[in-house]
Amino acid sequence: AGAEVTDYPDGQECLARLEGKGADFEVLLTDLAMPHLNGLQLASRAKDLAPGMQCIIMTGYADSELRVSD
Repeated sequence: AGAEVTDYPDGQECLARLEGKGADFEVLLTDLAMPHLNGLQLASRAKDLAPGMQCIIMTGYADSELRVSD
């Protein structure tokens, strides 16, 4: 579809890139269950860095400890 994709091995490395140039990305697609920084934490911090960026959180597995809260 013409989108340029950049991937990172975990949420911490993605966040480090977003802290440097968050405005370069239009959409963040993240897994919910990741080590070190889960997808909810990453999306929340990413929205602080780039408020206009859209975030999509997906997963094939969700631990019962991970819950969306208000």
